[in-house]
Amino acid sequence: MDTAVLEQKQTLSVEEFLMLQSQTEKALEYNNGEVFEIHGMKNTERIIVDNLLRKFINTNAYQNRCSLLPETDCWLTEKQMRRPDLAFFSKEQILESSEGKHPIPEFIIEILSGYDNANYIENKV
Repeated sequence: MDTAVLEQKQTLSVEEFLMLQSQTEKALEYNNGEVFEIHGMKNTERIIVDNLLRKFINTNAYQNRCSLLPETDCWLTEKQMRRPDLAFFSKEQILESSEGKHPIPEFIIEILSGYDNANYIENKV
């Protein structure tokens, strides 16, 4: 499957999306058949993530083996996969992931960038 599908605004099944995702280096999200190319975290945003992670390691959640994971695929429903800037997973959810399951993170963090327009942000919320 060609990444030209992204320009065609064609809807894809989950299986077609997974095939496309495996064949491209582009960062993609999936929402009810629609595929969106997303921008990865910018160098200027690393300081924000670094500060958040350094604060997180001082929490009870971190001591209990919970994690804040950057830019990881998160299946929120059977028809929606997002890649937030940071996603919070419990120890149990991380173990579920290692078994091939798709636990929904307890919360996510999105860093707003200058290229994010209001419609894009509203859609992600």
